[in-house]
Amino acid sequence: MTKFISSFWKHRTSFTVHDSGWLIFAFSSELEMFEVFSGGPYFVFGRPLILKIMPEFFDFATST
Repeated sequence: MTKFISSFWKHRTSFTVHDSGWLIFAFSSELEMFEVFSGGPYFVFGRPLILKIMPEFFDFATST
């Protein structure tokens, strides 16, 4: 996933895997996030990468 991000997104982004299985991407700013969102569609290993802004009540904490 790190190779995909560095190849297709021009912004530095970190990510973690949430306990629920979601990939959580962290952007430096909302502007960078919206630029990535508007730059798609994205495919990883031939499958679509569906990006979604999570609601405020989502618990981003992970146990690991």
